[in-house]
Amino acid sequence: MNSKWQISKVGLIDFWYYDEEELDFIDGRMLLRGANGSGKSVTMQSFIPLLLDGNMRPERLDPFGSRARKMENYLLEEGDEREERTGYLYMELKRLESEEYLTLGIGLRARKNKKLESWYFCITDGRRIGKDVFLYKTMENKITCSKGELKNRIGEGGRVMDTQGEYALCVNRLLFGFETQEEYKELLELLIQLRTPKLSKDFKPSVINEILSSSLQTLSEDDLRPMSEAIENMDNLKTNLDTLKESIRGAKQIEKVYDQYNRIVLYDKALMFSDVSKRFENCEKDGCQFKENLQANREKLREEKLRYEELKREEEILKEEKISLDKSDAARLKEQETRLMEELLEKQEEENNKKRQETEKREREIDAEERIKQEEEKADSIWEEIEGYMEEMENEIEEIPFDEFSFMKGEILNEKEADYNFSSHNQLLNTYTQKVAHGRDALLEENTQREKYDGYLKELDICREEQNQAEKELSQYENLLAETKAELTEQIYIWEKENQELHFRTETMQNISRKIEAYEMGSDYLEIRNLGKTEFYETERSFSEKSFLMEQALKEKQTFLKEKQKELEEWENQKEPEPEQSDAVRKNRELLKEKGIPFLQFYKTIDFSSGLGEEQMNHLEEALLSMGVLDALIIPKEYRAQVYALDKGVCDRYIFSDVSHVRQNIQEVLEVDNGENDILLYQNIANILSSVGYGNDGEERGNAWIDANGNYKLGILEGTVTKEYRAHFIGVRARERFRKEKTESLRQIYMQLKAEAESLEEQCREIKERMKILRKEWEAFPGDKDLKVAAKELADREFLLELKNKRLWNQQELVEKER
Repeated sequence: MNSKWQISKVGLIDFWYYDEEELDFIDGRMLLRGANGSGKSVTMQSFIPLLLDGNMRPERLDPFGSRARKMENYLLEEGDEREERTGYLYMELKRLESEEYLTLGIGLRARKNKKLESWYFCITDGRRIGKDVFLYKTMENKITCSKGELKNRIGEGGRVMDTQGEYALCVNRLLFGFETQEEYKELLELLIQLRTPKLSKDFKPSVINEILSSSLQTLSEDDLRPMSEAIENMDNLKTNLDTLKESIRGAKQIEKVYDQYNRIVLYDKALMFSDVSKRFENCEKDGCQFKENLQANREKLREEKLRYEELKREEEILKEEKISLDKSDAARLKEQETRLMEELLEKQEEENNKKRQETEKREREIDAEERIKQEEEKADSIWEEIEGYMEEMENEIEEIPFDEFSFMKGEILNEKEADYNFSSHNQLLNTYTQKVAHGRDALLEENTQREKYDGYLKELDICREEQNQAEKELSQYENLLAETKAELTEQIYIWEKENQELHFRTETMQNISRKIEAYEMGSDYLEIRNLGKTEFYETERSFSEKSFLMEQALKEKQTFLKEKQKELEEWENQKEPEPEQSDAVRKNRELLKEKGIPFLQFYKTIDFSSGLGEEQMNHLEEALLSMGVLDALIIPKEYRAQVYALDKGVCDRYIFSDVSHVRQNIQEVLEVDNGENDILLYQNIANILSSVGYGNDGEERGNAWIDANGNYKLGILEGTVTKEYRAHFIGVRARERFRKEKTESLRQIYMQLKAEAESLEEQCREIKERMKILRKEWEAFPGDKDLKVAAKELADREFLLELKNKRLWNQQELVEKER
């Protein structure tokens, strides 16, 4: 169901005192305030009802109903120096539940001493005046468009109409949907009556009530017929109900008596059943007795059969004896006696027949005499009837020229016994009868033709009714198609508004509206749907690109995360941290272990003095690290030759115990870390520490030294430190603290990377989910089922109307031909 249209705004361009003005509505309402004569009524009558039907008659423009105001006066007033002026009035409407817009408007061109020109337009594709469509040529001068220019700007997204009737029909179809224009005109007339100025003292609530009451449509017989039929049906139902109630009461009485009757019948049947049961038992007993008797009778039958055989044999013997007796004279005499008796009986029978025939003849004679008497009486009756017929004929033919009748009557009645020749009369009667028959046939033919013509007229009326009905149905289905198009357009606007991911550009929505408005039977709905494919593919491609980039970033993040996880596990599992070493150094130290050459890492054998400040510790360790001494290997001097003879591909830094001492050395700030109390180890480390100078006195520091600021010298090489380094290798506690700090730092980095990876995974899932939503939203694009059905129904009605028109034309030709 379409949501309602609401007025969003109205606008005036180059009209009356307005150059360009838009009046906004809120929730379909607007309040104009101003003193009397400030132009409130003129402004409103310029829109309503003018923009609803385009009727610009003077009495429609004045709320008081006078003809003083004319539309030309609002464009070119008296004394205006302009020769012509073109202005526009328009009204923008918006659906309540979507961003669908509709614009109605009128263009006016006034020229001095010439008739006012007007044209009408509607914009149905959602474009809005002042944003998408402009009613003036250039933004600088704002010269209004002509009719042709407006038609080009609106294009297929609306219509430009020439006549007021066409415009009123269009507005009715787009906004109201009345079946007939007469009903729409009644609505506008009601609005005009309700628009009567409130300054009138006679305009009371009773007047409004009278106006609204008179606006109610008179009920026709067709409207009242269902009600009267319903009332009649109700009366019939009440009568039937009363009858049924009486019938029920009578039926209950009958039921009571019938129930008593059934009880008695049941009692009788029970008694009968009891008697029959007893009889059945007796029959069973009798049956048993009969079986016994049957068996006895069978035995008797067998005995009788034996006796029958004996008698049969005895009969054969007697027959033989009879044959022998037949040959004697006594038998022959007996046979003659029998023959004579038979002849005597035949003679007696013949005598009886003769007597019976005589009696029958006497009876027939009596019957003949009786019939003669009856025939004479019948002849007298017939002559009486003939005389009656003669009198009737004489009365009937008084106005018929039949002079021979009087002669015929005299001859027949005077000579009743003589035969009369009717041949001349029969010939005259036949001639007269033929003429009457021809006249009757002519009258029948005339009546037949009249009935045939009346049938053609009735058929013509039926054809006209069918054509009117077909036109009415066509109008209804045109409105239905328009409503279906509007409903589909609104559905698409609502669908697009409610979408989370898939949104169309304004131009696309306008193109869709235009395509829907132009849809008809046979159109391909995919063309409408495909208008949004560009936005769908662009959004889908954007999501695909984002998803690809996210997945790549996720893979890189997961790789980095695994590296950090491995590094964290290494730091958690290793005992002490070590300075960064190259592959060649690590390989070299493995090789030393294999060859059994003992070594100690320098930083593991020393610790800072207790009184040394943190800054000095940092400078000192950084200097030792820069010099390459911090992670150098301390090896006994006797292994020097073996160390120097190691294979290619390995390297390292070594400190041998045979070193020279300096007076100011780093033993002032470093101590030997001898947890195992190894005196020899302690002496070697102490010797090494004593070989590195410390302090600011260059002569007392030797060729390898470090000062308090971290500056150092190693042979001919001298260097400085960053002073941003933090000591963490010298001393067991420092190394343990550094390991924990490093582990915690790596753990935080790992957790951060893990959170980032999870965030990327979530973003990837969100993008994929959004892509699913996007595809579902695209698949949920409103379909064309109702639109296709409405278009097909309209095409069927158009075809039906064409058939009805052809039939009407053929029937009209037939009526004209038979007239």
